[in-house]
Amino acid sequence: MTDRLEKKYNTLIHHGKFSDRAYLTEIEPDFSGDDLKKIESFAAKAEYSKIIAKVKETAVFAENGYLCEAFFPLQNGKKVSFMVKYLKAERMAVKNGTIITDVLKEAQNTAVKHHSTDMKMRRLTAHDSEALAELYRNVFETYPFPIHDAEYLRKTMAENTRYFGIFSDDKFIAAASAETDSEKNYAEMSDFATLEEYRRLGLAAALNSELEKNLYNDGVKCYYTIARSVSYGMNKTFAGCGYTFTGTLFNNTNIGGGIESMNVWYKHA
Repeated sequence: MTDRLEKKYNTLIHHGKFSDRAYLTEIEPDFSGDDLKKIESFAAKAEYSKIIAKVKETAVFAENGYLCEAFFPLQNGKKVSFMVKYLKAERMAVKNGTIITDVLKEAQNTAVKHHSTDMKMRRLTAHDSEALAELYRNVFETYPFPIHDAEYLRKTMAENTRYFGIFSDDKFIAAASAETDSEKNYAEMSDFATLEEYRRLGLAAALNSELEKNLYNDGVKCYYTIARSVSYGMNKTFAGCGYTFTGTLFNNTNIGGGIESMNVWYKHA
């Protein structure tokens, strides 16, 4: 089960009981306070416990009691903020607080270095979608988007998401993606997955570096990621790739078997 993505109230909303939230992923230029009130009514009726919005203009949200949990700056001097409102008090109770703090401490002490691999790496195509979906099914118990569905992967490949994979003797062992915004101002580095027996080889970092090079060649020079806050490996990976931490989205995403807090990191090329 995953949540639904639909357009309404001058925004693109990813919502459902799976992550128990309404996530406003794209805001139209004429988005207004009236639209936000309609979204809040919609979310309350659905009994969601959190609203989160990824926005460049924060005024209408701040005026309505939303707080910024994380952000990433763009290269034009503006920034993209994650504005949130909790609709139920229990959603605000932070789980694994000690682990989250320790993960961040270790990550921020990670040295930045160049990452590569001798294994075969290439951009994936629609012909790889079935194998890619199988890899994601093997790695993730739950995930906020239907990446276990080959049809969904083919659809995103045809739109604004590029996937890269790593192979060992023709065995598909790791993958990651980068989704660009409509104006190609930035890209979200996401969907990192490595088969268990091939972990701790730096493959996620190697994939991220290759994605960055590919994006840079297309003129995209701002990268961000939303990493599981309890994952030592992924937070250290992005710190080691030169990313900067900007905040934690608490109790935000259903991934790995339950709703978890997520850390936001960014980098400019």
